[in-house]
Amino acid sequence: MAKRAAQCMQGRCIRVPRRMLGWSGAVAHPDAPAGGGGPGYFHTGDGRIGGAFEASDQEDDAKPAPKEPNPPPATVAGAIDGITLSVQTDFVDVEIDAKVLADKSNVANVVAETTFTTPKVGDAFFDTEDDGKTVKKATKKLKWRGTVEIQVHYGAKVAATDLACYGRGTTESDIANGDITLGFHESCHIIHMKAYLKAHALPTPPDIKAGMDLQKAQALANQYIKDVEAYADALRSDTKKTVDETGHTLSAVEGGAECYLHELPPEGE
Repeated sequence: MAKRAAQCMQGRCIRVPRRMLGWSGAVAHPDAPAGGGGPGYFHTGDGRIGGAFEASDQEDDAKPAPKEPNPPPATVAGAIDGITLSVQTDFVDVEIDAKVLADKSNVANVVAETTFTTPKVGDAFFDTEDDGKTVKKATKKLKWRGTVEIQVHYGAKVAATDLACYGRGTTESDIANGDITLGFHESCHIIHMKAYLKAHALPTPPDIKAGMDLQKAQALANQYIKDVEAYADALRSDTKKTVDETGHTLSAVEGGAECYLHELPPEGE
């Protein structure tokens, strides 16, 4: 059950010309009211300070000066504390834990994405009493064993230091903090997936017992398979909503909008 989260795209960027960088740490075009052509702290590029006022309310409308992106957070691989499920009965065999895997590079047909995978739940089979309708024992237990895994995948031409296209990495606070890389975006998926696992218990297997009606026992086993799939789908949907549908949203990009255009300072700044 290795369904993948929404695939990320690489963001775009421009280097803001020096003539648009103001003396007070803001950005405005020289011809704008807050730039060299009007009141404010902005220079025109030829040494003149624009406007007759040292300060103006119009300066508040200028954007903060861009800065170089922070390095993307390093993925910390390892077990996720507190995420385990162990149920052993005559009819159920469940042993699950969870971990974050190291990032994977050069993945085919991928730009960048964070995956959430779970082991498959195996079908259960039962032996019955002579009536053919009453459960006697399990000839094959309802089995869910293995590790729930979270992992970031990058394509061959993509790096964590590339810029985010949408979602986290494009919000006002992320931009103000300099957290605009693709690696930062994917790290938000990891953080959110781990938080979801801790806030939502893994599905508990059904209490199948000897003497139970066969059809009921089989229905409970089949429903558990669906419950595990639904849990994984809900986690993926929630991380998409929380991480991708904020700032410059994924839905906007899927609707035809271009990736977010990040502004960076001039080379060497």
